[in-house]
Amino acid sequence: ELGAVIPLQQLANFFSIPLAVIACVFTKYINTYASKKEYGKVKSFIRDTLLISSLIFLLCIILAHILLPHIYTRLKILPGALSILILLSGFIGNISQLFCSVLQGLKKFGTLTAINIVSAPVRLISLVIAMPIRALSGYVLGQTTPPLTASIIAAETIRRELKKIPSDSSWRRDLGKILKYLIPIGINMSIGALFATITTTIYRQRLPEIESAAYYLLTRFAEIAGYIGSAMLIVLVPLASEAYEKGE
Repeated sequence: ELGAVIPLQQLANFFSIPLAVIACVFTKYINTYASKKEYGKVKSFIRDTLLISSLIFLLCIILAHILLPHIYTRLKILPGALSILILLSGFIGNISQLFCSVLQGLKKFGTLTAINIVSAPVRLISLVIAMPIRALSGYVLGQTTPPLTASIIAAETIRRELKKIPSDSSWRRDLGKILKYLIPIGINMSIGALFATITTTIYRQRLPEIESAAYYLLTRFAEIAGYIGSAMLIVLVPLASEAYEKGE
C-alpha cells in the first residue's frame, strides 16, 4: 500500500481545496491587519473564518462520501477508516495553517519554531503506535497529529495574546476586495490540485505495486530542497506585508 500514499495525500488536498483557498487568502489579510496593529479585526476575522471553514468542511464530507469509494477501487486499497482520516487530515491541516498565519502576523516566530520542533516527534510517535494496526491508515493518522498539535499550541498562544482586545467586525467592509483576491487564487489552486490528483492516481493505477512504492520513496528526496524556502517564507511574509502597508 506504500504506493498509495501520494495519491491519498493528493486526495486530502483535493477535497480540502475550498479550505486551502480560504487559508491562502486568510494569510494575506491577517498579515495586513496585523501589520496595521488592527488586532480587533484579526480576532473577528479568525472567528468568522473558522465558522465558514467548518461549514465548508461539512460540504466536503458529503462530496467525499460520494466519490471516495470509486477512487479506492482505482487505487487498489481497502477503504476502512481512510475516508474519515483523509478528510480530517485536510481539514486539520488547513485549520493549522490559519492559526500559524496568525502567529506569523503577530511575529511569534519563537512559537512557530517550537511548533515545528515538536511536530517531528509527535508524528513519529503517532506512526509507531498506529501503523502496526494498519499501515496506510496509520500513516495518514501520523500526518494528521502534527497539525493538530500545532493548532492547539497556536490557538492557546493567540487566545492569550488577543484575550483583552475587543473584536472588530469592520473587516467585512473588505469583503469585496477579499472575494476579488480569492477568485483567481481559487481557480489556480483548483486546477493544480485536480491535475496533481489525476497524475498520482494514474501512477498508482498503471504501475505495478512495487514500482509505485519505489516512486513514493524517491519523491521524498525531492521535498528536501523545499524546506529552506518554506522556512524563509514564515519570516518573510509578515515582514514583507508590513513593509508594503508602510509603502516601503
